Amino acid sequence: DGEEVDAKSLLSILTLACPQGTKVKVKAYGEDAQEALEALEKLFEDKFGEA
Repeated sequence: DGEEVDAKSLLSILTLACPQGTKVKVKAYGEDAQEALEALEKLFEDKFGEA
């Protein structure tokens, strides 16, 4: 629904209460932005190590 939170805060992320299957858009800023996005993409692809 367009809500945005700062991912530096786990509590902020949890307040989104996204059910399984929800699509999210991640934005990153700064020198390491590309590496951060690639690491997050890998986490999602690997199901956060749960599979």
